[in-house]
Amino acid sequence: MDKSWINLNNRRLPQYEEGVRQFLSFAYATKDVQEKIRCPCKRCNNVLYQSRDDVEADLLQYGFIKDYAIWMLHGEELPDSDSDEDEDEGMIDGHDINEGRENIAGADGYEFFDTQDMSRRRK
Repeated sequence: MDKSWINLNNRRLPQYEEGVRQFLSFAYATKDVQEKIRCPCKRCNNVLYQSRDDVEADLLQYGFIKDYAIWMLHGEELPDSDSDEDEDEGMIDGHDINEGRENIAGADGYEFFDTQDMSRRRK
């Protein structure tokens, strides 16, 4: 799916508006239309949950998060990589996706995760 529209500055272009509709169709393919999803606009930054209509309005007003091309928080799977440099688990395009994250097992056996990890796990 072409996602080049995400980084368009003019959000009134038909390509951008159609891209927003495609995103919403994808994000709601397995959800009830009444459910709230993470809003990937620049204001909500995939943190706030919004209704479908509010997500659409926010994306048209504020724009999409820059370079959010793999919609992981909306059900898209990471692409498989056949290259040798990315064979290590936790690597995407040569970058360690776990960099800066710490999992610390406490004395009681519970694991504590940093806030980025917690926000990724929350549904």
